[in-house]
Amino acid sequence: MINSKTIVFIHGLFMNPKSWKPWLEYFEARGFTCYAPAYPCHEGEILELRKYIHPDLGSLTFGEVTDSLSGFINQLSEKQILIGHSMGGLAVQKLISMNKGVAGVCIDSAPPKGILCYKWSFLKANLTTINPLKGNSVCMPTVKWYQYAFCNLMTMEQTSTEFEKYVVPESRNIPGAAQKRMDLLISESRIIRFCLLPANRITSFLLH
Repeated sequence: MINSKTIVFIHGLFMNPKSWKPWLEYFEARGFTCYAPAYPCHEGEILELRKYIHPDLGSLTFGEVTDSLSGFINQLSEKQILIGHSMGGLAVQKLISMNKGVAGVCIDSAPPKGILCYKWSFLKANLTTINPLKGNSVCMPTVKWYQYAFCNLMTMEQTSTEFEKYVVPESRNIPGAAQKRMDLLISESRIIRFCLLPANRITSFLLH
């Protein structure tokens, strides 16, 4: 059994902590203390983040993200469980390797260095963001791309609703820098759990 009642949720690309709101409510109702820190340049209201893009967002790297998350975690009184989605799942792996949590749950994690996929569907979903010709320009996706990459089981109308609720501009350097840094991942035995589960199944995993 994992002896921690503290969870830190880590969002992925094009999101901010608001994407975790239903999960925080779910786990807090079951006795957990929950946090959802934002990446640098990602804190605030969705519409404001789109309208007023932070001047440092375009140059933000994966290392700066994990450094920021590590600093947040260091302030907590109890060693926590880390739950991350997509790029947040990769951040969880890095943080666990730094001994920043008692356990990590990676939901549909982004791949670390050396793990590549050449399927057209994967390339189509990611080339919009990882485009070396775009330099440090900020990436703001379209609703059409968001449906393909995130909401492919939803209608366009449903996707548009979710897009307006959650999607923020993103740095192209986070995924690029992640591929350069993650060669240091897991140099010693740590607890890491990889899963793609609904919240109720994750609760069962954490309590037993």
